[in-house]
Amino acid sequence: MPNRKWEEAGVIGVDSGHCWIGDPCYFLGRGRELAEGALSYNDLLSLLREGNWPETLQLRYAQEGCDGLGVVVQTGYGDGVYPVLVRRDGNGRIAAVMVVFTDDEEVHDVIS
Repeated sequence: MPNRKWEEAGVIGVDSGHCWIGDPCYFLGRGRELAEGALSYNDLLSLLREGNWPETLQLRYAQEGCDGLGVVVQTGYGDGVYPVLVRRDGNGRIAAVMVVFTDDEEVHDVIS
């Protein structure tokens, strides 16, 4: 039977009030050379500003023009350190990931 409990994987530090979810090979920046089709940190900031800092932002691959490059979400209280939790399937592989941004009772009911 799969373990349906959430386990803490670690924490993320946030200084921009946003969390990026995506493959790191598509996001390099701050002076490092970009892989083809990757998004720089400055590109990301420009996209966020264009949307007036939306709560969620679906990023698209530049060359293909389709979704999947990543997702950016605002964090609950902006800057801070937030726990990252994982849940495993019956084979022990990570099946889901969650970042907890607020001290919400409903979230704590799900993860406990």
